[in-house]
Amino acid sequence: MKNKKGFTLVELVVTMVISAILALIAVPSILKWYHKDQFLTKSREITDMINDARVNALSNKKCADSHASVAWAFNLKKTTTATIAKLICLYNDNNNSPQQIEFSILNLNNNINLKDIYKTILTEGLINNPNIFIKFPVEKEATSMIIENNIATTSFDIKKIRMIFEFPEDATEERTICFDRIAGFPTVSKTEQCAE
Repeated sequence: MKNKKGFTLVELVVTMVISAILALIAVPSILKWYHKDQFLTKSREITDMINDARVNALSNKKCADSHASVAWAFNLKKTTTATIAKLICLYNDNNNSPQQIEFSILNLNNNINLKDIYKTILTEGLINNPNIFIKFPVEKEATSMIIENNIATTSFDIKKIRMIFEFPEDATEERTICFDRIAGFPTVSKTEQCAE
């Protein structure tokens, strides 16, 4: 009878230890790659929500319950527990009182940080981590961004604004949402400089 060779217990343990060490080295890189992908995805989703609000207003889209919309809005609100982005339909009820319906909600978790908002003409930083409300009136191109903090509410022409988001795990990785100077539609830029 021939002697059959196989793995010894020592060889098996050594192989498992080497595999565990390689996994410990690879996991942080894989997690960082995954979180960076989530950051890029969320920045695109924010841009899509803003553009949806703009397009819905220009096309006079009705709210979900068949109310005639007077405006569509994008709202980004940071609380102590989460950052939430919302697409909102604004309408007047039968008594001509303003009402709103949250059309879609995006929970940003900790995948993306709003670093700052700048006016492009003066490149002046405004407010760090504000609550933002961008309103698009129905059938009108002109719109404004309302920035709220605990002290005041300020309105700016959206075409003169850029919103800068940063990757929480690497502050050098940023994406900027720029607004076209003529039509006002949003685009994502890899740098803080928007096309003039």
